[in-house]
Amino acid sequence: MKKIYSIAAAAFVMLSASAQNRVAEFSMPATKGPVLQRSAIRYAEPVQNTPVQRALSLMDYGTEYSWSFYRHAGQIASPQNISIVITDASTGGCLIHDIWDQAPIPAYIDANGGTITIENMTVLKNVDGEDIYFYLKEFDEFHTAVLPGASSAKSVTGTIDANNVVTFPADVIFTVGNPATEKISGYYIATSQNKFTMKEDESKEGWTTVGDALLQDGWLTPAFGVDQRDPKYIYKVELQQNKQYNTIYRLVDPYRGNFPFAAYNESTVQHGYIEFDIYDPKNVYFNLVDAGFAITDPAISIYTFYCYNLTTFFMQRYGKTPAEVKAEMGNDMRYTTYDPETGILTIPSYYDADMNLVNETMWGDQSQQGSGWEESDGSPVNMETKIFFPGFPSNPDPGSVVGVISSDNAPVRYYNLQGVEVANPSNGIFIRKQGGKVTKEVIR
Repeated sequence: MKKIYSIAAAAFVMLSASAQNRVAEFSMPATKGPVLQRSAIRYAEPVQNTPVQRALSLMDYGTEYSWSFYRHAGQIASPQNISIVITDASTGGCLIHDIWDQAPIPAYIDANGGTITIENMTVLKNVDGEDIYFYLKEFDEFHTAVLPGASSAKSVTGTIDANNVVTFPADVIFTVGNPATEKISGYYIATSQNKFTMKEDESKEGWTTVGDALLQDGWLTPAFGVDQRDPKYIYKVELQQNKQYNTIYRLVDPYRGNFPFAAYNESTVQHGYIEFDIYDPKNVYFNLVDAGFAITDPAISIYTFYCYNLTTFFMQRYGKTPAEVKAEMGNDMRYTTYDPETGILTIPSYYDADMNLVNETMWGDQSQQGSGWEESDGSPVNMETKIFFPGFPSNPDPGSVVGVISSDNAPVRYYNLQGVEVANPSNGIFIRKQGGKVTKEVIR
């Protein structure tokens, strides 16, 4: 065995994985280190190519917007910055944040139809015993005065144009307040001619979408007590290519959207990525970027989640280049490979000479490096990871992969209208959160 291998043996500290459909018991890895840093190693500037662009997907609408409007009560205001967070990829459920600094407003996006729908009479919070709503109002027949109280409409729908501008009907008024009292001071706000204009996503500058890859995810899926190699857990993820270095790729939001256990993800980052460089297809390495997964389960707390491999671990821990890692390790590692004939990237799992299962798929969180998963009896779990690039005949068709598990299997949590979690809610209105679905319930 090489020196670097014996030193790094402690890196293969594993986390417990439950046999149930839950993130399992957690034991802190013994190896601790600084917050992971992004690798800046570059070998050369390859010739660029021009992959095709594609239309926006549902997850693309989860970003920042500029909200413009005409205000009917109070001072005239300039456009406001708001954001939309996708909460349920299966239904298009989302939350609109920062409408006049109120609680998030539930809405639904139809990416195929190009619409956003907001429901009428949504309770936002309670102030001094009075419920504050987001609700809709209407003009009179002459369009000269605003009618008192809430509109009878169940919802309002805005259309999304080719420039990613969401335009709502000009005569429908967004209102924050209480329709029974409609206080002009305090919380009463009314706006018409509402438009949401998507801001340019700076995170996409320098990247081009090449299509949907398929991900056999060994980093996180095994934690939920399932085998990531089972075809029903392989799912599609947007794949982007770097415009300057065309051997660098990244998966976009790998733990949202089609991820089978997306309902458990509590991350609030705008986008997460798994980024890798195939310059040497026989020794692929990963850049350390937040993959966009977080969870605050009582048994485990992860706020940042980095996906990488054993080569990257050695690079970061010992200050090595990929070539130096390979020169020192030789045949003691199998390495991550990319096959240009099949378009398949593989991070292997295999048995060493002592019949120990070795996983070269590794992950880290906000404080630990070199982590993996193991069964409750201490036996390691196979974490083989594969990325199937689009456009190769031998690879599965991304269009045939669904890979979404309903939020109905996620645990239910209740919060009061001030956002404080309540263990045993009773006698009042509460926010019910199950996975990515958020609703309001009256409990008596």
